[in-house]
Amino acid sequence: MKPLDDVFNPFFTTRAKGSGLGLATCKTLIGLHHGSIVARNRPGGGALFLITLPISRGVSDAK
Repeated sequence: MKPLDDVFNPFFTTRAKGSGLGLATCKTLIGLHHGSIVARNRPGGGALFLITLPISRGVSDAK
């Protein structure tokens, strides 16, 4: 499957009335939580999004 890195660029859209901000926002939020997101084409059509986030090992003492 081929990665689709461009879909995460701000204002990239394939829709006539799309803003192109949704996936860029998702990537930013996931990155802020030390995770990653990858998009791939599915052989039968459509897309596959893989999201990884780290497991929290404890509660931080935020003050």
